[in-house]
Formats: sequence, C-alpha cells, structure tokens
Amino acid sequence: MQEATLSFKARAKEALADPTLKIAIDRTTGTAERKRAVAMTQFPQFEAARERGKRIKDHVIANLDHYLLEFERNAIASGAKVHWARTAEEASQIVVALCKQAGAKRVTRVKSMLGEEIGLPHALDEAGIERVETDLAEHIVQLGGDRPSHIVWPSMHRTREQVSEMFKRLHRAPHQEETIEAMVDSARRELRDKFLTADVSISGANFLLADTGATCTVTNEGNASRSSFPAWATRSPCCACWCVRRPGRTSPNTPPSIAVRSSRATATGRKNSTSCWSTTAARGCCARA
Repeated sequence: MQEATLSFKARAKEALADPTLKIAIDRTTGTAERKRAVAMTQFPQFEAARERGKRIKDHVIANLDHYLLEFERNAIASGAKVHWARTAEEASQIVVALCKQAGAKRVTRVKSMLGEEIGLPHALDEAGIERVETDLAEHIVQLGGDRPSHIVWPSMHRTREQVSEMFKRLHRAPHQEETIEAMVDSARRELRDKFLTADVSISGANFLLADTGATCTVTNEGNASRSSFPAWATRSPCCACWCVRRPGRTSPNTPPSIAVRSSRATATGRKNSTSCWSTTAARGCCARA
C-alpha cells in the first residue's frame, strides 16, 4: 500500500511539473465550459431535465437487481444470449472467448471506458487479437500507448500539437493542414477500413432498456452506429457489448455483472447521433464487473 501511494505521489509530482500537460488540461476544460454555457442558453428546461434524470437514475440504482433481471428476460426473448460474470477478469474472459468462437483476428471497440475498467484491452492483447479503438479520443490514447486520463475526455492530457505529430507519424494517409477538421479526416481515413474488415465489433451502451431488452448509444462521431450496424450494412460481423455496473447492492440470485451476446441485427430506430438497437444485434458480447 505504501509503495502504491508513493508511486502515485511521484507521478502526481511529475505531472504537476509538466507545462504541456497544463496547457492541454486548460484548453480542454476551458472549451468544455464555454460550450456548456452556450448549450445551457439553448436548453431552458435543463435544470428540470437534470432533476428528472437524477430521480430516474437513483430509482434504478436502488432497484438494480430487478431491472437487470427484467432486461435479461426481455433480451433473451428477442434472441440475445446473456452471460453473468462475478469478477473483472471473468468478464473480460467471456468477451475474449466469444471473440475466439467467432474466429476473430481483428476487433473494433466503441463506448469502451467500462472495458478499460475491467482490463478488456489487456485481455484482448494477450489473446493475440488485434484491437482497434474507434472513439477518436481512445484512438489517440492507443496511438500514444497511454491510458485514458478522464472518463469523458480520455485524451485530455494530449495537446492538438502532440496529436498532429502522432497522426503524421503513424497514420497511413495523414493530414496536410494543421486544423482540427483535417486531423479528424485523417483519423476517419485510418479507421474506415478497420470498420469494414473487423471480424467482431464490441460496443458499450449509454442505456439499457429493461422493458424491451434494447440498448441505446449516443455519440457525436458516428462510430457506435458503424460498430453496431448489422453485418449486411458494414460487410463485417457485428458485436454489441453492453456494460452494466451494480454499485452497492448484492443478491444471492443476481451476480454482480452482466454480459450479453446475440445472434442477428435489427434496427429499431435511429435519430441524429443516437442509435437504438434491439438486442438481436449480431454476434454481441459484453461483460462488466
């Protein structure tokens, strides 16, 4: 315990002395604050919506055993296969086993922060499965050999100048102009054929809908839709990875994590950057401890 504490203090001291890191964090937080302020002026019902969302979340967490079992029941009814895991390692191994059953050599990942928490990237790497992170920030983290630094902004520790240098060094067709738009286009070119040639795609979810057994993802990049589209739309198998946290409560009848695997894909609705798929999404797999 003492060694871990000293290690953290040493790393914190090093980070605090890094002027480039300070610039990166100042830029990210400053931009977020400005954009939030603008968005708030366009959403006068924000406080009421946030309070309603809080009540819904608190209710679900307080009754999570019930809702997980309801989701499982409805997911199975629509063609899904559900796996439960008691530990992070067991959850990761479920996903790896499903990938191996599919004969996967390459997998793409989206909505992947819970996968980070359970050690899924390491498990896939150890299994010899090529892992392609498709969230733009996670793509940056993977290229840099880093770990995510924030749950919302995983690459907030990197400046755009550092990202530009990485893309020019590691992308096959890097950008020529030093603009954010050009760098995003570079990442899009780099990742597009990975989507189309992946053997399995693993996706997290923003919401699980207990009463229908469906999942919902919300993105501003479009990669969640491309990862969880039916195979006929992407020309590659599709895997939906739905991750659920069970904070605080235990039950002898309800293990502490959920994994979902399904066999075919059917779109139930899509609007703007939101994709809502039934749990008959193709080759789905998930684990969360």
